[in-house]
Amino acid sequence: FVCVATTVMADGHTRQSSLLRRSGNAASDRNALRLVRTLKFRPPAGTTWEELGVGERAAHVLVRMHQNGQMAFKLFEPTEPLPPICYAPFESVAKDREINAATATEPSP
Repeated sequence: FVCVATTVMADGHTRQSSLLRRSGNAASDRNALRLVRTLKFRPPAGTTWEELGVGERAAHVLVRMHQNGQMAFKLFEPTEPLPPICYAPFESVAKDREINAATATEPSP
């Protein structure tokens, strides 16, 4: 997961995007940041941001990087609490292996 802080403009484009929480994989971090910088958020069908009273605002985008290279994301508006993952430090691959090995259960005979 990568958590990105950004500003969503009144037209839906993003600007001033920066990494809030890195994944530990530099390529994934760059791709997540590139994704957020190219996003354009649209209002619900049949409305405009102006009608909804939504203008420029700070927001966060949580990006999940899948092993097949695809990405999924969720926008968190300023009024929504961020998930704890945005504040948790990433673990290294070696640390992940250590944790997995320590918590693995042996099959019963």
